[in-house]
Amino acid sequence: MTGSKYTASMLLSEKLKEARVEAHLKQRHVAEYLHVSVSAVCAMENGQRRIDADELFRLSKLYGKPLDWFFDDPHPLPKREGSRWYDSDPLLRECIHLLKNAPDTIRRRAAYGLLGFLSDR
Repeated sequence: MTGSKYTASMLLSEKLKEARVEAHLKQRHVAEYLHVSVSAVCAMENGQRRIDADELFRLSKLYGKPLDWFFDDPHPLPKREGSRWYDSDPLLRECIHLLKNAPDTIRRRAAYGLLGFLSDR
């Protein structure tokens, strides 16, 4: 997966599993610690169950990880000096170029169309 495809829940679930494995703990141990079932721990690590703030706080202590570690993206988008958000996509770059040079009435309609296109992507 690339950084742009990550969702917060995917990232958190992967981090939960990574932290447990690094701590050399079995799901059973985590389940006992949290007073939940093993299937609940499995669901957390697969992104199928939400984890509440108290559970995350307790797991951060158990795993020896700061809370913000669970939200650090291991695959951030590359940042280039002076680049714009749309430079990495040739189609978007061309659309933006055309919008910049279009009359105001066309620009407004095109912007709405572009937003629709982006939301479907």
